[in-house]
Amino acid sequence: MPFPEQLERQVLRYCRQELGLAADENMLIACSGGADSMALAEILYRLALDEPWTVAVCHVHHGLRGAAADHDAAQVKLWAEARGVPYFLRQIPVAAYAAARGLSIEDAARRLRYEALEEVRQASGCTLLATGHHKEDQAETVLMRLLRGAGPTGLAGILPRRGPVIRPLLGVRRADLQEYCRARALVVCEDETNQDVALLRNRIRHELLPQLAAGYNPEIVEALAKTALVCQREEAYFNQALSAAQAQVEELADGASIPLAMLTALPASLQSRLLRRVLRGKSGADAAVTFTHLEEISRLIEQGQVGKTLFIPGGWVLEREYGALRLRRPQAAAAPEPFCFSLPVPGGLDLPDGTRLETAWLAQRPHLPDNGATACFSAGGVTLPLAVRSRRAGDVIRTAGGSKKLKKLFIDAKVPQRLRDRFPVVCDGQGILWLPGVRVGQRAEAGGPWLLIKRIGKEDNTDAPGY
Repeated sequence: MPFPEQLERQVLRYCRQELGLAADENMLIACSGGADSMALAEILYRLALDEPWTVAVCHVHHGLRGAAADHDAAQVKLWAEARGVPYFLRQIPVAAYAAARGLSIEDAARRLRYEALEEVRQASGCTLLATGHHKEDQAETVLMRLLRGAGPTGLAGILPRRGPVIRPLLGVRRADLQEYCRARALVVCEDETNQDVALLRNRIRHELLPQLAAGYNPEIVEALAKTALVCQREEAYFNQALSAAQAQVEELADGASIPLAMLTALPASLQSRLLRRVLRGKSGADAAVTFTHLEEISRLIEQGQVGKTLFIPGGWVLEREYGALRLRRPQAAAAPEPFCFSLPVPGGLDLPDGTRLETAWLAQRPHLPDNGATACFSAGGVTLPLAVRSRRAGDVIRTAGGSKKLKKLFIDAKVPQRLRDRFPVVCDGQGILWLPGVRVGQRAEAGGPWLLIKRIGKEDNTDAPGY
């Protein structure tokens, strides 16, 4: 079998076995016009002639190389038109974006390029975005991260598949792609910036890797690619092991809350992975969560007092709360509006926080679950009507020994400061009757009937254990 067909068969096997491509995939191919992406476009185009796939190409114009960049866009368009492949062109303002955000041109270009490609993918109805990363790209990435300092997550390098992004050529060498372009008579564009050794990746490509191959290991590219594969498999295991812990992280509209008991029970390797996943999940690409940040978070957990904060890249703050780490934006949130609602007896009331209070009269005193979500009072000890309101300055609740301030009760119960103004305070004509999950007010018992008050949680009407 001729070489081009061999390579196409090799890529097809990789797509099926490693990428898990299904039938009826619609692929958008990122195509710069260079040898790697032109080979990718041609291979996937030819495979789609026999496979139940469709392909389209997108060229992203960075606005940096003048007429040379215009020529690249034109060549990709010619290739697409000659084959009847849908063609998309997007222009991105890399220089202005980099200047406005203090980024390098390379970093700004990468961010805007992927944003543009994802927009085109969704708008065109494509299920996948294919990029032309190959085995040398993988080796360069692993080596670059090793030089900067990285653990298994970083040394996993370029993932074969991440969400809708696939890399069908990760198992192919650069020389084979160049040979394929010659065999298929593809017009290839050369980006002169790829020769600029002032850039770290280019310096690794043109200087360090050849030196390592010549003086230490002729198969250095294969060795680094295998290292990435081993780390990817280990990461897959760790990610699966994190599933139960991840489920305990409370996702909030303005951040997240991580239970400290769960976090500190994890081995150090899983603890750091969970923190990195939560922080990057919220902060996105702007978060450069480093080893130093993780060490600072560990100190915050072990030594930090309640209320102590730590600034995280991406414009976030991590705050030590009672029993949790709270990820939030640094801006102080406006205090919730005070509230006061009538609580019907019998009946129910939906509260602003998504919970519900229900009341009923019972002839016999029930056995109450020990979860703080239910309270029961003798009819003779309650003065109707009932109300549910937010806390007020000077609030106290009657106890067996006299009375206690709500502020002290909230502190003792470790209710986070951010929740106290939203906390439902159940009152009757005599004062505060019940703080769900915190304290039941002391009232006289004069026999039945009995007033039952129950707090229902947000999710599927299961009993909520209090705050």
